Amino acid sequence: MAKTYKVTYKPYFNERIKPVRFQGKDVHPLYMQVTFDRKSIFFKSYYFDLFSRPKYAELETSIEQIKEQESRLIEYIVDKHTDTFSLDQFAQEYKYLATDLLDPMDERFKDYLVDFFMDEGISSYAGMVRAIYESLTAMQIIGTFKKSFKPELYDKMIENAIYLAPPYIPLVAFIQQQHPTGLISFPVFEWRQPGTAAALEKFLSTSFPEYKITEVKKSIERYIERI
Repeated sequence: MAKTYKVTYKPYFNERIKPVRFQGKDVHPLYMQVTFDRKSIFFKSYYFDLFSRPKYAELETSIEQIKEQESRLIEYIVDKHTDTFSLDQFAQEYKYLATDLLDPMDERFKDYLVDFFMDEGISSYAGMVRAIYESLTAMQIIGTFKKSFKPELYDKMIENAIYLAPPYIPLVAFIQQQHPTGLISFPVFEWRQPGTAAALEKFLSTSFPEYKITEVKKSIERYIERI
């Protein structure tokens, strides 16, 4: 009778590598070890790498949130290949399925903001967005503008975004509803989860009816195609 092997994994701080800045502190990079059939692979956590970027510094992301997301991703891949699992296959799928779709949408939304302000003849605001492009997320920038803009200008900016920007705003809100204590991240594997599309459609119909589910799905798939 052939032996069956369980996939195990654990996160660890790689003390062989110099510390990096994470949430205002110097910490050794977070790595993952995945073991199967008495063999192991080691790799840097995608989400640690992502949320080490300056624009995420003020989100108060924790290592525990990253570990939880890594666990969900690894278990998703393992469950997909219960009878055919291999470390080589895992390594190939990890990078693709881990990829966060909010990150590039965040960049494109900031591009939209620059274009919006230039079209409105407010080049100073466009310059402001450019100046903090790498320092803050689009949601943080939008939150700041909501407090300081006249309602007419803010509402126009948000309304135009429905047609001219990626569905970044509703997707951030959706993820915060689905995982209120988790990362602000919408990875490919999350989209591929059974039930996610239906849950998103219900969420949009109640919270963001101005966004059509067919268009949001098309946008998500376009970002996936670019990976």
